[in-house]
Amino acid sequence: MNNSKAENERLFKKRIKELSKIKGWGTELISLYIPPEKNLAEVTNYLKREYSQASNIKDKITNKNVRACIKTIMQRLKTINKPPKNGLAIFCGAIPTSNSRGTEKIEIFLIEPIMPIKAFIYRCGGSFFLEPLEKMVLPKEIYGFIVIDREKAVIGLIKDVYVQLLGKYTSGAPGKHSKGGQSQQRFNRLREKIILEYFRRVGEHATSFFRGTPNLKGIIIGGPGFAKQDFLRADALPSDLENKVVGLIDIGYGGEEGVRELVSKVGEVLSGLVIVKEKKLVQDFFKKVVEEPNLVTYGFNNVFEALRREAVATLLLSENLSLHRVKLTCRTCGYIDEKILNGKEINEIVTKGVPCPKCNSPLYIEEEKDLFEELIEEAGKHNAEVFIVSAETEEGKQFASAFNGVGALLKYPLT
Repeated sequence: MNNSKAENERLFKKRIKELSKIKGWGTELISLYIPPEKNLAEVTNYLKREYSQASNIKDKITNKNVRACIKTIMQRLKTINKPPKNGLAIFCGAIPTSNSRGTEKIEIFLIEPIMPIKAFIYRCGGSFFLEPLEKMVLPKEIYGFIVIDREKAVIGLIKDVYVQLLGKYTSGAPGKHSKGGQSQQRFNRLREKIILEYFRRVGEHATSFFRGTPNLKGIIIGGPGFAKQDFLRADALPSDLENKVVGLIDIGYGGEEGVRELVSKVGEVLSGLVIVKEKKLVQDFFKKVVEEPNLVTYGFNNVFEALRREAVATLLLSENLSLHRVKLTCRTCGYIDEKILNGKEINEIVTKGVPCPKCNSPLYIEEEKDLFEELIEEAGKHNAEVFIVSAETEEGKQFASAFNGVGALLKYPLT
């Protein structure tokens, strides 16, 4: 599969986000980090000792669940010869299926990190310990921006595909004076003094924010007219930050209204920025839906069929896609059904039950597969590029709501 490093990182980030949502009772979620050079026999021996110590847990349900999790991890380790090149992160927990204690389900998740694990870690808690993985997906492309005119300004950061506002400011300068003579001259001098102080105040805040941002690659300044140049001429930024200014962008507004326009035009300066690539790709998808509908497809079944026919050039998936292919069976009459459900619907089946349409006995979930993973797996079989669309951008939100987060750009029309 022709996934870029950036796309692999975003997929990795999605998995971390999903794990972060899982909460357990007490200390029944186990996080295990195994460095690449670690001997798995040593890991197993360590887990055996933890299994023995867990027998001292006073709460009977917690005792049972923790020991079951440790046993599940040890059984899985038997199927692995050695850790992958970056090591292995294992998360296993007794995950509640309802609000009632004692209905927990033991689940295990294995993740191969995108960077090497540096230390062996074993930890129990009410949530999975994800900090070592989260540090691996800190934003790689960070640019500061200042959107400014003579009345208002906004300072913020562009982190990969995310826009973060850090501060909003106003000049407090009065409107232009229309009368002539010395009165107007004094008024204009006073107004320019207020604006100069405002520029420098914005610069002080920007300096504080940007110097506190590790790995800042550059600064973009946007605004209408000559406000951008006037801001720089006011020596509002110290020389080290002024040297980081990579572009001045003309936009129609200052302040918060201009941030969206700045982001839409940032490609004029930073064509390689991830947010620029995403906007272009998703906008191209939207355009083809209207103008060349035979060169796009959307919806899980249509996209899956296009992948099988090797017609997909680029698979687009929303990072918030949370659908599962679920196989339901009746253990009384043998009825089988397959549905595509979201997490809430699955939880309702588990907690409340669904009657069999033939005999009214309860249906059970026999198989469950994440469609996000299934689509990526299918894309890999047919050498299709995968692009994971952020849920934070304007285009990403529209893609998720209008197309349920699944779409594809096609190589050729499907007949």
